[in-house]
Amino acid sequence: MNFTIEQDKLSQLLDAASLAIPTRPTDPILGAILLVADAETQTLSATSFNLSLGIHSKTKANIKTSGVAALPGKLLADTIGYLKGELCFELEERTCIISHSSGKRRIQSFNPGEFPQLPTGGDRSITLPVKKFLVAIRATLFAASRDETKPVITGVNFKFERDRWQAGATDSHRLALVSAAFDTDIAENIEFTVSYKNLQEIEKILSTKSENSTCTLQFNSNFVEFNLPNTRITSRLLEGEFPKLDSLIPTSFQHEFYIDKAALETGLRRVATLAEKKSKTVKTIWDVKNQQLTLYTESTDVGNAIESLIIKVNSTSDEQIGIGFNLTYLAEAVKYVTTDEIVIKSNGASRPAIVCPVGGILNQLTLVMPVLISSGYEIDKPANTNTTLDRSESEVDAAETQSSNLAPSEVAETVAQVESEPSSETSEIAQPTKGKRNRQSKPKAAVTV
Repeated sequence: MNFTIEQDKLSQLLDAASLAIPTRPTDPILGAILLVADAETQTLSATSFNLSLGIHSKTKANIKTSGVAALPGKLLADTIGYLKGELCFELEERTCIISHSSGKRRIQSFNPGEFPQLPTGGDRSITLPVKKFLVAIRATLFAASRDETKPVITGVNFKFERDRWQAGATDSHRLALVSAAFDTDIAENIEFTVSYKNLQEIEKILSTKSENSTCTLQFNSNFVEFNLPNTRITSRLLEGEFPKLDSLIPTSFQHEFYIDKAALETGLRRVATLAEKKSKTVKTIWDVKNQQLTLYTESTDVGNAIESLIIKVNSTSDEQIGIGFNLTYLAEAVKYVTTDEIVIKSNGASRPAIVCPVGGILNQLTLVMPVLISSGYEIDKPANTNTTLDRSESEVDAAETQSSNLAPSEVAETVAQVESEPSSETSEIAQPTKGKRNRQSKPKAAVTV
């Protein structure tokens, strides 16, 4: 093997391959990067594979002699990172000699024959725009569980059905779901789940590709292959049946609150400093009549914080609503909305709330379970506001403060129970949303499954 290449081109190649190198490989060969120089095509490829995630990238180089070398990945990347200009690689038996303008480096190669073969995808394939695929990953990945005792929900589930596709994730406290239409129909339904660890690395590579490029996915029963310009990524699939997230989404809402995304993000950051560190609870007071949102947090023996924000309302009533949320979950739901304006849809304090973009390139939502707020969670009148909040109006009565921590099946059961309760409130919830404002399609259309 003998070739020359510019340091920056090689460094980019190795950066991509390094994403699949484990911190502590169980076998030294799994920490290697396989370099393949092809004199016929004048291309240099770099491959890594940790048995769960594999990355194969290629670039043009001046190849004099074809050859293969399996070099320690981290050591190689670190070595190249300190060099500049044109680099010359030569392989003498099992020693790779790297020459540059002011010196040489020698790195021992593993036996290339021991490098694990990168799996390939199956015959079934789907092509998606990189721009939409990247948004789908970012809008769901944050909601995937980190609990390894429930492996199947530690990933993002992808479904492809006829002329539509969707991606979803849940950690039992919240769920995130996006969907979009296909340009063409597919012959059969496809479903698979990719771990959040692998998707984190896949997202990094996707972000380096042009928004105008496409990604072709190929499947078999164990692996999915993502084919991008000059890059091929292979990921092992998670086993097990993923929860049916779309069945948990309410089909109608009493209230729709429209608010500027940046303003809500800023408000949440400001009150976060005085939220209880353990519970991370924020109380939201939605003043329908005065079209105002109040954010309230308090920390025992420390103090409290209040922020007031302007909202626009589409509601079936003029009642004032108090809803408790885990502050982190609400902030993340807002963060990954892709538009400047968002809408928060609610059926009351005890029911899940939905955070959606107003517009956007995908149908996107995050469902966040409410948090029960104990009695005595009082709110003082904020400065520079006309809102008057009495204790009776601002409290959500409960015995204690606690976060919803339900398994996906339990969430489904809770939602179903709420929707079927024989009360006057239930009958109102079942009705289509009515109000003065209709800036978005009906809620059901926002979550097309």
